Amino acid sequence: DFARGQGYEATLLVNGNADLLRTLVSNGLPVLLETWHEPEPNDGLGHYRLLVGYDDAAQQWTLYDSYDAAGLVSTDAYQGIRMG
Repeated sequence: DFARGQGYEATLLVNGNADLLRTLVSNGLPVLLETWHEPEPNDGLGHYRLLVGYDDAAQQWTLYDSYDAAGLVSTDAYQGIRMG
């Protein structure tokens, strides 16, 4: 309720696809993604990352990742983000 009071809103979407992600991001809408992070084999955890951009030439997503101590911005190959 605090966020709505500040003018923020969100829409929950399930089973998206790469085209939808590109459309949202290119229209200035960052996308919160639920992902699986496995820093060590058999040591996985659910993790959220914020999708903020993409590069079709490099086939990479640009994400804000709070788990990455080297910096908040990371990239991941298109194939690294599984949907559906």
